[in-house]
Amino acid sequence: ATIVPVIAGRSYVEVKALKHYLPPWVERSAAAHTPPFKIMGAVVPFLLWYVFYMACSNLNLIDIMTDSIFSATTMTQCSLCPANEMESAWAQVWKQSAFGVLGAPRPRIEQLTLSMWLLSLVQLVAPLVQTLTWRVLSCRGEYKLGVNTWEVTIFGEKLWHDAVFGLLAEGSGMASLQ
Repeated sequence: ATIVPVIAGRSYVEVKALKHYLPPWVERSAAAHTPPFKIMGAVVPFLLWYVFYMACSNLNLIDIMTDSIFSATTMTQCSLCPANEMESAWAQVWKQSAFGVLGAPRPRIEQLTLSMWLLSLVQLVAPLVQTLTWRVLSCRGEYKLGVNTWEVTIFGEKLWHDAVFGLLAEGSGMASLQ
């Protein structure tokens, strides 16, 4: 039940962002004589493109949320269940896995779950780090907004504002803006 308001709120933000992103995108596509809306390389009408990518965005958000729910549930079960019940089930699963067959040592399920969850967060954080500029980190200066403006990242790369927009969309899983 709590997933519905989160999806609705994120969809609202994505639609608002599309209003800023789509006009320059359509202009650039027209200037390059390429169709602006494609799904897996196939040219499609705007409405089909919009429905498809909004569905992809929402599925991405649900995936992130369910990964977190699974990790939290597993960690809770590990702390509540008698150690021998959970460990014996995990030992059996590991023994039948490819890693177990190859003789790899069995990690603790809590460590594995936490490691995989933290690794999944990298996909959210990496695009944000790529957009950091010294101006952002020092909290100074005015920004000129627009598609044809740019900043220098902390890595010394020139990053156009529309590229920043795309990276931030990637970090938040907004498929229609990527």
